[in-house]
This record gives sequence, structure tokens and C-alpha cells, in this order.
Amino acid sequence: MNNRGLCCYVLKPAFVAFLLVGPMFGFPQASVPSRPVVEQLAELLRPHNVQVSSVTIASAGSTGTRELRLQWVTGIPSSTPDQPKAGTPPLGVFSVAAQQRYPEAPPRQRSLEIAAGRVLIAAIDRSNRLKSWVVIPDPRIVRSEGRGPDGALTGQTLHLEQAEFFLTFPDDPEIVELRLYEPQPIGGEYRLAAVGSISVSR
Repeated sequence: MNNRGLCCYVLKPAFVAFLLVGPMFGFPQASVPSRPVVEQLAELLRPHNVQVSSVTIASAGSTGTRELRLQWVTGIPSSTPDQPKAGTPPLGVFSVAAQQRYPEAPPRQRSLEIAAGRVLIAAIDRSNRLKSWVVIPDPRIVRSEGRGPDGALTGQTLHLEQAEFFLTFPDDPEIVELRLYEPQPIGGEYRLAAVGSISVSR
């Protein structure tokens, strides 16, 4: 499928000496190459009333690119928002810090690699139809590794009070909302849990 979809990269905090994000956590991935991506997306998003078809996704591929700089504030803001904490990251709220437009089409993501420690972002139109999508490392989560007092290498999964990342998607006037979903393993499969949404204004 020639999906010209969403794209994302994360602003990484400088306090972690050795940082591993998303797929490097070692979690099993649920990508199924033998099944069409559209079929996988339809199954995952059906419980959230999102309509998925190759026609609506492909129609967003000939547009330019829109880039948002997003802030994801989780929990209670503190004086040191980049200080990591252990445990499951809370949902938090989103805000758009800046945005730009480019004439080129956005990059494509050809495979759907759902896994723990990632987030699926779906671009939706007014009729709840999927226009574009991307799977990214969860920007709330970092993994710090270092040597303990005994010299042994140890690691710890942490979450941030505030995460900031860039997200690009087709500059399609029909896209009105970005919805974020967290994959949750259930019985050897993954289901999506909604973690937030961002309204897209023109």
C-alpha cells in the first residue's frame, strides 16, 4: 500500500546518558507482514468507530505536508518537567507549540508494527474515516542504562512529566483530528486504548 502517512520524531532530553526508545525496549512486535496493512488497521480501529479503506487513505497522498510541534504534559507539571519517574505514564494533555507547512508530500510508513512502548496516531476526517496514520515510539517513555555500584549493567524504564515531539501528516483539508492510541497486549494480541486527541485547525 502506497500510504503517504504521518511521520514523527521525538525531542530527546539530555539528562539520560544512554537512551533507548520504543522498539529497542525488547518488547515483542505484532507486525503481520502476510496481512494487508489496511486490513490490520480496520481490525484495530473498528472498536473506536474509525472507518478504514485504502481509497480514503490514498486520497491524502497527493497533498503537501503539515508539521506540528506537540507538547504532551503528563501528570502534574513540576519545576523539573524533564525529570523521569518510574511506573506507567499517565495520559496527560496535548498542546500545539508550533506548526509549519511544506509543499512536498510526507514520508510513507509501509508496515504496521504494533508493539508495547509505541503509539498509533490516526488522522481522521469529519466522517470518522482514516486519512493517514503512523506508529511511533511513545515519547513519554525512556530507558536509562548504566552500571550499578557492583559494576553490573542495569536498566530502568522511566516516564517523563513532559514530552515534546514533532509530527508530520498530509496537509489535507479533510483531516480534522489526530487521535492517539496505545497498544495493549491482551491474550497474545494487541488492542488499542485511546490516550488522547488533537484538533486540527486550518
